[in-house]
Amino acid sequence: MAKRLKNDMDRVEGVEGVLYRVLETLPIEVLNQMRASPKDDAIPEITMAELTAADGVLFGFPMRYGSMAVQMKAFFDSTRHLW
Repeated sequence: MAKRLKNDMDRVEGVEGVLYRVLETLPIEVLNQMRASPKDDAIPEITMAELTAADGVLFGFPMRYGSMAVQMKAFFDSTRHLW
């Protein structure tokens, strides 16, 4: 879904979409037991420098039990110094 949104953004004149992912918080052993899909290594993890350099940000993530994934919450919590 993210790649599709990026392609749509890239069609807008003067806009360049860039995909990033957030840091994984679970150990690989847990991810394997969960049969989690492998991460796409072609998509880099976002840094605070990249976040603050962006002119705009579009966040997208799945919901788990009516709440965002813990990885997204950890990422948002790590940006508290930007607030």
